[in-house]
Amino acid sequence: MYVFFLYIIFNILILIYWTVLLRNVPIHQALKKEKKGASVSVIIACKDELENLKENLYSILHQEYVSWELIIIDDYSSDGSHEYLVDLSQKYSHLTVIRPSKDVKGKKLGLTEAIIRANGEYILLTDADCKPSGTQWIQAMMSSRDHADIVLGYAPLTGNQATGVELFSKYETYITAIHYLSFSQLGRPYMGVGRNLLFSKKIWLDHQGYADLMHVGSGDDDLLIQKIATGDNTAVCTSPESFMYSNAEYKLKPYINQKKRHFNSSGYYDWGDKIALAIYPILLSILYLLFFIMIWEGYIWFSILLLLTRWILTMIIHYSRLKHLHYRILFWRWPILELCHLFYLWFFVPVVLNKKEYGWK
Repeated sequence: MYVFFLYIIFNILILIYWTVLLRNVPIHQALKKEKKGASVSVIIACKDELENLKENLYSILHQEYVSWELIIIDDYSSDGSHEYLVDLSQKYSHLTVIRPSKDVKGKKLGLTEAIIRANGEYILLTDADCKPSGTQWIQAMMSSRDHADIVLGYAPLTGNQATGVELFSKYETYITAIHYLSFSQLGRPYMGVGRNLLFSKKIWLDHQGYADLMHVGSGDDDLLIQKIATGDNTAVCTSPESFMYSNAEYKLKPYINQKKRHFNSSGYYDWGDKIALAIYPILLSILYLLFFIMIWEGYIWFSILLLLTRWILTMIIHYSRLKHLHYRILFWRWPILELCHLFYLWFFVPVVLNKKEYGWK
C-alpha cells in the first residue's frame, strides 16, 4: 500500500518540478532598439572548420549593431581556414584574425588572448558551426542585459538527418536549456552555453578570466559562469532574434565524445548546484523504480494509466516552451525520449565522478 501512494506522489512531484521551472523561462521577450549601445566584441575559436566558416560566417559578419568587432581565433588549423580568414579580413574591417601564442589543447588560451585584445565593453561568444537567426542577434543579446553583466543566450539545434541520436540531442539540449535558464531566473545561475554567451569584459578581468581553469580541458563556458555569475548580475535572453543555431550531432560515437567533455566539466560545479541538478534524475529514477514495483505487485493497469496521464500532462505544460524554443518536434516523442534521457543520465555518472580530461579537439 505504501508503494501505491508513493507512486502517486512521485508522479505529482515531477509535474510540480516542471511547472516551477517552466514558469521561470520567459517566452515573450520583445526586442528593444538602442540607438547607441555599448561596444561588443564577438569572439569565435575554431580549429579545422573551413566548411563551417564558409557556411556561417557571413551571417555573423553582417550583424546590424552600432559598435562591434569580430575576433576569430584560428587554433593552428591545417585545412586552409587561416588563409581563408586572412583573406576575408581584407574585405571586412571589423574582422580580426589571431592565433594563440602557443599550440596547446583547449580553447582557453586563445580565448584569453582574444578577450584581452578585444576593444568591446562586452564579449559575445559563439562557435564556427553556429548561425544566428538573423541580423539582430547582437542587438537582442545586448538589449536583454537590464544592467546585468552576463546574459545567458539560447542555442537550439537543427538538422534533418532523422536519426535517433539527432532527435535525442535536441531533447537533451532543450532539457538543459530549461534548467539553466530557469535556475538563473531563480537566482542560481550555474552554466551557459558557449554558442551564445554574453558577459562584460570588466567582470571577466575582475575575476582573472580563465586563470584558474586552464587545467580543465573543457568548461570555457559553464565553468566561467560558475566562477563569475550570481543571481544579481545575470540575465537570460529567449527572444527569437537572439537564437543561435547549430546542427545536431546525428552519429552516436561523436555524440558520446561530445557529452563526455560536457559532463567532465560538471564535476567541477559547486556542490549546491550538483545537488540541485540531481533532484530531477533522482525523482525520475525513483518514479520508474516504483512503476516496476507496482507492476510486480499486480497494479498493472493503474500503473500504466497513471504513467500515461503524467506523460500527457507533462507534454501539455511543456508545449508553449517547446513551440517558442523551436522544438515542437519533441512533443509527441516525449515519453520515449524521457526514458532514454534517464538512461543517458545514469550512463554518464562515471564521467562526472572521473577526473579524466576530455579536451576540445
